[in-house]
Amino acid sequence: MENREQFVEFDRYCKTCQHEKLAETDSPCDECLEHPVNTDSNIPFCYERRT
Repeated sequence: MENREQFVEFDRYCKTCQHEKLAETDSPCDECLEHPVNTDSNIPFCYERRT
C-alpha cells in the first residue's frame, strides 16, 4: 500500500494566505495548524489565497 500523505508546507503558503495576519491561536489558523499532513497535497487545510 502506498503512503499518500504529504507534509504541509506552511512556510511556503502562509505568507500568501488571506489569514496571514491572524495569530496562530485564532481561527482558522489554529485549525489549519492542527493538520501538519494531508493526503495528496502539501497545501494547508484552511488555505485561502490572498487576492
